[in-house]
Amino acid sequence: MLTVALVAFGVLLTRPGSTEPILAADGRPVAGSVAELAKVSLGGHEQTVLIRARSTANQVLLYLAGGPGQSDLGYTRAYMAGLEDDFVFAVWDQRGAGTSYAALDPASTWTLEQAVADTVALARYLAARFGTEKIYLFGNSWGSTLGVLAVQRNPELFHAYIGAGQMASQLASDQIIYRQLLEHATRTGDTALAERMREFGPPPYRDIYANAFIVGYYDTLANYPRSAYFQAHRPPGIDGTGAAEYGPLDKINKLKALADMAAVVSPQLQRLDFRVSVPSLDVPVYLIQGAHELSARSEPAREWFDQLRAP
Repeated sequence: MLTVALVAFGVLLTRPGSTEPILAADGRPVAGSVAELAKVSLGGHEQTVLIRARSTANQVLLYLAGGPGQSDLGYTRAYMAGLEDDFVFAVWDQRGAGTSYAALDPASTWTLEQAVADTVALARYLAARFGTEKIYLFGNSWGSTLGVLAVQRNPELFHAYIGAGQMASQLASDQIIYRQLLEHATRTGDTALAERMREFGPPPYRDIYANAFIVGYYDTLANYPRSAYFQAHRPPGIDGTGAAEYGPLDKINKLKALADMAAVVSPQLQRLDFRVSVPSLDVPVYLIQGAHELSARSEPAREWFDQLRAP
């Protein structure tokens, strides 16, 4: 009985997530639509891509989540579902994130170059599957770093690049945030915060948990109102883990991934500065920056964008 119970528990724990079909007014799936969690082998590792569209004849838009290690399956379903009407909207759980968490092993083989190659390979897969020569690429936060590098490497695959929460230099942004938090601690007399920041020392951080600690102060540095729409559509669960696209084990892995991926990815980003290494791109470039974005991100991104040469 114990063995049976353990097997049953294992089956329940590893049950995959699912995504609901796109329905017509009569409650039936829309003809010519697609709604699936696809498994794609990229760089020898199986990874998950959520693909949804009212019509597979539409152009493809590939979304790259931030983090590193963030899975946005639940968030894009909650806040960006309108894109399904106009695009084949593909949301990728990158290697080591969410439903692709198991693909991180062995972590020693994760490299920035391979992540870029995986992005290009996925773009080619989507273009071939949906019968188009090019796709649109949308990068958010860390995904905006990955997106720019992919477009720089293979511009022929992309109609355009769209960045949100655009990163230009991880190190420059971290250094600005470090200074801003020390200034905030001085203004408010928060000696504990000042002491903690000095223990971390200036970026690049030696303590892999420094970023996790500092993320907790983002609202302090850029306090923005949550709209009624945001609150009403917020996906359930911690960090959106209640979304149907996550199975039980995926929910656990989604929360573990941010710490694990930060330790693997962040050290490999420290020398990147698009203001120096990406003076031009051969596709149109659009940046979407919220009015309350962290200035530590938006200022370097603006400097890069203002000097960027692109069609």
